[in-house]
Order: sequence, then C-alpha cells, then structure tokens
Amino acid sequence: MYNPSKLGRNTRKKLVPRGSLLNTWRSVRSFGSAQGFSLYKTRLSVKLNLLAISIILAVALAVSAAGVITINRLTSSLSERLMRSEITQIINKLDEAHKVLKDTGVEGVETYIQRTQAELLTELKHYQFGATGRLYISSGDGQVVLVADDRQVTDVRLLKMAQDPVALSGANEGVVAGQPSVAYFSRFMPWDWHVMLTMSKGEINAQRGEFLSMVSIILVASVLLGVIIFAWFASRFVKPILELSKQMSALTEDSLGDQLDINDSSSEVAQLHHSFRDMTKRLHEASLEKRKAEEMIWRQANFDPLTDLPNRRMFFDRLGQALKIAERSGRMVALMFLDLDNFKDVNDTLGHDHGDLLLVEAARRLRTCVRQTDTLARLGGDEFTVTLTEVDDINAAERVAQEILNELAEPFQLGNNIAYVSASIGITLFPQDAKDQEILVAYADQAMFTAKKRGRNCFQYFTPTLQEAAQTRSRTIYDLRNALPNDEFVLHYQPIIDLKTNTVCKAEALVRWNHPQRGLVSPIEFIGVAEETGLISALGDWIFRTSANQVLRWRIAYGTDFQVSVNTSPAQYQEKNSHLTTDWINYLNSLGLPGGAVVTEITEGMLMSADSGVIDKLLSFRDSGIQVALDDFGTGYCSLSYLRKFDIDFLKIDRTFVSQLEVSENDRALCEAIIVMAHKLKIQVIAEGVETSEQRDILKSYGCDYGQGYLFSKPLPADEFDRYLASVRRA
Repeated sequence: MYNPSKLGRNTRKKLVPRGSLLNTWRSVRSFGSAQGFSLYKTRLSVKLNLLAISIILAVALAVSAAGVITINRLTSSLSERLMRSEITQIINKLDEAHKVLKDTGVEGVETYIQRTQAELLTELKHYQFGATGRLYISSGDGQVVLVADDRQVTDVRLLKMAQDPVALSGANEGVVAGQPSVAYFSRFMPWDWHVMLTMSKGEINAQRGEFLSMVSIILVASVLLGVIIFAWFASRFVKPILELSKQMSALTEDSLGDQLDINDSSSEVAQLHHSFRDMTKRLHEASLEKRKAEEMIWRQANFDPLTDLPNRRMFFDRLGQALKIAERSGRMVALMFLDLDNFKDVNDTLGHDHGDLLLVEAARRLRTCVRQTDTLARLGGDEFTVTLTEVDDINAAERVAQEILNELAEPFQLGNNIAYVSASIGITLFPQDAKDQEILVAYADQAMFTAKKRGRNCFQYFTPTLQEAAQTRSRTIYDLRNALPNDEFVLHYQPIIDLKTNTVCKAEALVRWNHPQRGLVSPIEFIGVAEETGLISALGDWIFRTSANQVLRWRIAYGTDFQVSVNTSPAQYQEKNSHLTTDWINYLNSLGLPGGAVVTEITEGMLMSADSGVIDKLLSFRDSGIQVALDDFGTGYCSLSYLRKFDIDFLKIDRTFVSQLEVSENDRALCEAIIVMAHKLKIQVIAEGVETSEQRDILKSYGCDYGQGYLFSKPLPADEFDRYLASVRRA
C-alpha cells in the first residue's frame, strides 16, 4: 500500500492535474458566478457520491472480517458437534436394545442379553471415526466390552477414565495411537456401559481449514465485484466531469498558462463572458414580462376593470373561503346584495359615461363602509355584493347596511351634473338561512327585490325560517277561525292523584286541535296565535263549558268531590271580557254544579301585571267557590307577597324541579321548602311531571298533597279517561 502524502509534489500534480475537480471552481470563476456555482455544485455532488461508495465498501469489508472471525469460532466446535452426533447414534442403539430387553420378560433374559449385546457390539465394530478415531466400551465394573479397532490409547489418563465406572461424561485431550486427539465420554445407564470416542486433532483442523478457504474465496470475489462497480461508476460519471474541468481550465488560460482578464474586450473569453451576461439579462427581463402578463391576465379574470373591485368569479371564490372559515369557527357570515335605485335614469339622461363615473364613485364610498377583511364586489351593471366575515350578531350587519344607505344617499357630482341615487339591500345570514353559497346569493337577491317593493332605500332580511313561520302563522290564523265552528277542538284529561290516599280526585283539562290535515296539533303551536288574534276568549269559553259538562258526568258516576282544572290566559281577564266570571258562574249554576267543581289555573306573570280588572275577576271566582291554582310555580318572578295578596288555593310545582329529585339535592331542598311554605299559608301543593316512583315517594315524604305526571297516566281523551277511572276505582 502506498501513501499519497509521501509522494513528491510533481508526482501529485500528475495524479491531480490542474484541470481536475479540485481546480474546477478556480477555473470556471471567470465565466460568471452563476455558471461557476452550477459546476461547483456538480463537482460537490460527484465527491459526495464517491465518498458514499467508499463508505459502503469499507462497511462491507468490515462486515466480511467480522464474519470470518465469527465463522472461525463456529468451526472450532463443528467437529465436536459431529462427534457428539456419532455418540448419540450409538446411545440410541443401546437404548433400543434395552427397550427390547425390557419387553422380553423374565424368562430367557440372560440368553437374550448376551445375544443382544453380541449383536450390538458386532454392529458397532463397523463404525469408522477417521484415521485415529476409535470406539472403546467398558462395563460397569471396568471390564473391557468392545474395542472397535487395534489402535491403542497411549494416554494413561484417558485409559483410566475410560475404565473408571464412575467417570463423568465430557471431553478431554490426550494421545491416541501416537497422535494428539480429543476423546469424548458418555455413560449408558441401563447397562452401566461407559463409551469413549476419539478423533484426531489433525482431522478437526483439516475440516476447519477447508471451510475457511471457501469463505475466503467468497470474500475475495465480493471485493473484486465492488472494485468493478466502483470503476464503472468512475468511468461513467467522474471521467466526463474531469474532462469538462480540463476544457474549462484551457479556456481561461493563455499559451503560458496564465489566467486571462475577462475585462479585456479583445479577449474571446471576455466576449463570451459578456454574451453570457447579456443572455442572462434578457432571460431575466423575459421572465419579468411573463410574470407581468400572467398577473394582468389573472387580474382581468378576477377584477372588474371599471371599479377595480372583485368580479363575480372572485366574489364566489372569496365567499366560499369565508363560509369554510365560519363553519370551522362557528361564527356568522352576512351577505348583502345591493342594487342602486334609479341608476337607469342616470344612464338615460346623462349618458353611460356619467353612469360609469357614478359607479366608480359608488365603489369608493362602499369601500369606506366595510373592513379590509370583508369583500366588496361588483357582479355587473349596478349590482354589488358585500360579504361580512366574522359577524358576531345581526346588529353588525344592520349597522353596515345603514351606513351604506347613508353614504349612497348623498348627491353624486358627475362633472357639471349632480345625480341622486339610493340603494336597496337584501341581507342573508350563514348558516341560519342556508349553507350553500349559491342559495345564499339567491336569497339575498330575493330579499333585495323585497326591499325595492317596500319603497327602496332600505334593507330587508331574507330568513327562510321567519318566512316559513310567517306563512305557517297565516295559515294557522285562517284555520283557527274555522276550527271552533267545525268542532275541531278536543279535550284530553290528565289525572291528579291524592298522594295520601293514592286515589284519583282531580284532572287537568288540556286542549288539543284535531286539524283535518295535520292531525293533533300541540297547544304550543296555536295558543299564542289565539291570544294575539283575540280568538283565545272564544276558545277559553268552549274549554270551560266542555270541562264543566264533563265534570258533571264524572261527579254523578264517581262522587261529588271530583274537580277539573282549566287553564286560562291573561288575555281572558282583560277589560273587554268583563262578562267572563258572570258567564262562567251562570253556566255552572245552570248545570247545578257548585263552584268547587272547577279550578282555574293562572300563571305567575298574570299576577305580576294584575290590574284592578284581574283582581276583581279573581275575587268573583273566590266568592262563587271557584278555586284558583298558580301554575308552573318557581319558574317566573313572582314575589311571595303575591301569595298573600291573592286568594290562591293550589300551588303547582313546575316539572323542572321534580325531574331531578333523585339526583339533585338543591331540587329536593327547593321542593321541600315550597311545600312547607305553602302549607304555612294554607295552600295545597300539586307536583307536576312525576314520572318515577322514587319522585313520588320523595314528594310524599315532604308532605306534598297531589301528584300529576306520566307515572300515573298521560293525558287521555274523555272516553279513555272514563275507562281509566273505572279501572282505578275497581283496583
């Protein structure tokens, strides 16, 4: 191996000429930094590849050396394993003979043993164990049973171990037939035979040498293959780079080997350098022109050329992005569709040039009304859109819309002329109104036309939910006016249980609307409409009369103490219904019913806003014996002083307190406090919404008087309630 560092300077120059990769950067530097740096990167890449291949070859050689050492150690025990295999075969034969002997029985054992031993020993004499190997078997008392050949054991120590009946199994070195050998011992217990097997060390070393020779040949072949691959790589990639380096060096040197001055315009290299520089400059200018052209094309495709606002294409793109962001953040997006009022008159009277000036000025004013994060776009003509992002409440959209109306209402100075326009704005909200951008734009457009129909210069919301609600309300009012004449209302009755006696003594009348198309309609959907339209008075009278007739039948059938509770509305106690108490009392008298047959239920809100008319009606009910129940107690803002001011007979604990009795300690405390307070004021308590036996037991333990809820029964039509009462009475 030679050491390159010890070579002479001239020799190293021959090995590494001036045009080599080591001088590439110096040689090509005169051609400009861009070209030189590119070639420098190429040279560096080649060096890195060569370094990687060298590392791979070094690792391969190290792994091979480690393999040789490992294999050498493994082969040292190979012969030992082979000899142990021979011993195992012998022991297996002895074991088979012993099994046959055991299966023979008692008779003829000695004869069979002798015959078996003789046959076994005869067979073992044919085993060969190499030039110096032999088989030696002795009995338990030390007598020689078999010597496989005539070779003698010359090592006294081995001979004594072979003849010793108590010798342990193992391996020992000694001399057999004048040659160094390895002896292996084993003991066969059934017959107490001792076996010694020997093999020459020379044969063991010979086997090891053959194996190592084979491994060495493989390693040499691997190294040669690596060298061939390395040479191919060098010729394929490195040589062309070296040639290029030489040529570049030659271009930058004169006949004496000195570097040329590229600033010398008479030099061909300098001219070539200037050409390269001019070409690079032209390429850079062409790239800039291409970029400007692309930007111009993109802007023409996405912006309105007149107002410089985003056009329809850009508007939909930004709207889609705003909707995605709002969907992730959970905030609203307000979309405004804006159309200029009377813009056509400006075009017709002053001309389209003035119309364009008005659009430009309108765009400028609109920009002052929105934030930078919002999107103001012109869809075409006099139509604009405003996308308000990150809207927290609806008032923000209203403020922007009003500001836009104020800005556009100011006069427009168009040259020597003044024009007046206004705007109609439609507003829609994401995600309340719709989640699709196309639908949002359509809704905003429809809302804008609604604003124009309202008289222009205003904004209008488009909310499908409110619109649907308005349509539903209109249909409900129309159908409700015909419901009473068409006998479409029915009453369901829910039993009220005396918790002390567990008997049904009361019922609450609950109105249902049996609509011919919609089926049973909940009171939540029509009671409010009936109150707003004044239909509640007629409906309340029908409920009272129907309940009075029903309680009369139940009193006849089940006892004179049965009561029916009737819900009343605050609208029924207004001044225009001054005849309410008189009519109801007279109707009870006509049926022969006392006032105690009916209980009127009122709300806390009615007590708080009670005027003299309400107080007079409640006093009239008290004087006639009609009892009063305060419904949903605890959910309003009623002061306890109202319980003293008005003659209240029953408090109904709201179901929100009863539903959590099993798990809420606070609800239990509240219910207990209400019951104790009511009893102190001589008011009976009815618990609503009792659904489990645990709730009933807790209320009963607190002294609650009555329970009402699905634990006992759901609201039932009158005929089904009759069957329920009959079954309860029989039980």
